[in-house]
Amino acid sequence: MGAGSDSGATASPDAAPPPDATMSSSVSTGVLPPITDPGATGPFAIAETDNVGPGNNYTVIAPMALGQNGVKNPILVWSPGAGANPAIYQTLLNHIASHGFVVVSYNSTAQGSDLTAAIDWITSQSTTQGSPYYGTVDTTKIAAGGQSAGSLATFQMANDPRLTTTVHINGGTFSPHTDVNNLVKPAEFLCGDDPDGGDGLSVGDLARPNCDIDFMMAAAPVWYGVVIGSSHTTVIDDAYSSGFGTSPTDPLKKQYLGATAAWLRWQLAGDQTMKAMFVGPNCGFCTQTSTWLVQQKMLN
Repeated sequence: MGAGSDSGATASPDAAPPPDATMSSSVSTGVLPPITDPGATGPFAIAETDNVGPGNNYTVIAPMALGQNGVKNPILVWSPGAGANPAIYQTLLNHIASHGFVVVSYNSTAQGSDLTAAIDWITSQSTTQGSPYYGTVDTTKIAAGGQSAGSLATFQMANDPRLTTTVHINGGTFSPHTDVNNLVKPAEFLCGDDPDGGDGLSVGDLARPNCDIDFMMAAAPVWYGVVIGSSHTTVIDDAYSSGFGTSPTDPLKKQYLGATAAWLRWQLAGDQTMKAMFVGPNCGFCTQTSTWLVQQKMLN
């Protein structure tokens, strides 16, 4: 797992509130079925397909029924952290797929070129008759993301013109931070607390200082959220990670799940009710001050 301020005192997280109840029904909820809580499991049953893609080095987690009602499913290409694999992120990746996204994860720690290859492959599959992705995925709405070292891989290829957005979890770039310059599309940064004497893995987030620098240096729109009390490994699953990580029901993990799903629903699926979680005077996550420390730039 790779690297990234405020003290990390544990707080009781607030549940992600539903979008403003005063919103008119005319506010678009996007191409996917509407939701109220992005931290809750989405409306799609999911399936996993192992050892597919270039070199059979990828795992796909996606809705069982793709292309329902003529709606094409948006795409996330994903990289695990150093020494990790998709199983470590089962709760997170299943959650994203349950909201209608096709997740194509590299089977180990990716380089930027491996994420680019994932885009090449799923794009090709979308026009290959007989493929389950033929005509069912939206190759105009693609995100790339990763956790820890997987975030670093995402920075490497963040200027791919096919991307709509990138997601960077617990992974800030290293000095001199030149890969931040690859950000040209809106990005979401999610990090844990400053290590502040902790080990930076299970207590605090060793990536946090670099996350802070990346936010300051970024010349693209960025939403940067720190989950108070969380660590570098909160988002991964303890059952697969040799003592690190948290249970699928951990309340701090739910914050990462909700923020990731909400961001992708806004950026890739046009869900304006989820946009309200990130921007505006009553930004949903911004107002949860016992759970989130939020900064943002150039978002509208």
